[in-house]
Amino acid sequence: QYQLTTAVNPPAGGSISPDCSAGCLYDSGTAVVLTAAENAGYFFDNWTNCDSASNNICTEIMDADDTLTAGFQVCYGPVRIAGPSPVYYADLQAAYDAVSDGGTIQAREEVFGADLDVNRPVSVTIEGGYDCNYSSVTGSTTFNGTMSIINGSVTIGDFIFGN
Repeated sequence: QYQLTTAVNPPAGGSISPDCSAGCLYDSGTAVVLTAAENAGYFFDNWTNCDSASNNICTEIMDADDTLTAGFQVCYGPVRIAGPSPVYYADLQAAYDAVSDGGTIQAREEVFGADLDVNRPVSVTIEGGYDCNYSSVTGSTTFNGTMSIINGSVTIGDFIFGN
């Protein structure tokens, strides 16, 4: 038999099932399937020392004592300007004020209550509903503020307006 030990980094980031943080014994050749699940405010990032990983699933063939670590990261900011080096913002207005003509603002699947004043001679796309690490659209962003469009244009997707 071999011992499998699991760890989570950072500890608040999530959990692994089965939990082998205190060590689990498996027969030689056993294929152990582990699943990492993120806690609120984090996203799964990677496995360390996993024989075969597919996203948050790790399959470990027990051929020696092993220690596996599931790595998590804190969610990125709620709004960003998309691009090769995204810039993150706390709200839609700050991102709009900084975006270039033709740029794209992306927002996580959250609720925004602050107003948005669109008053620059630029065309901007605002996309909502992104997951915590902006890897995919998982729903819609809710906008409960008032949007005033005085100058420029905005194309909006995956947003819900109003309460």
